[in-house]
Amino acid sequence: MSLFGNIEKLITEHGSAAVLRERIKLAQEKYELLERKLADAKEDHAKELKQLKMAHAKEVEELRAKFAANTRRTKVKRAKR
Repeated sequence: MSLFGNIEKLITEHGSAAVLRERIKLAQEKYELLERKLADAKEDHAKELKQLKMAHAKEVEELRAKFAANTRRTKVKRAKR
């Protein structure tokens, strides 16, 4: 290989390494962004789940109260017969 061939090879390898470094850096940045988005989504999900559980518990309690009231009325009606 000639002197110019060796120089050209060095330039090509160095350029490829620089491009590869930039691609790796970009991939790392995208990965970090996705990790942040995932963490945010998990946090939002946990908040929403907590709200849904609270709403569900409230609704169950309301239905139990209605059922108990309805059961008492039914017993009263039966007792009057």
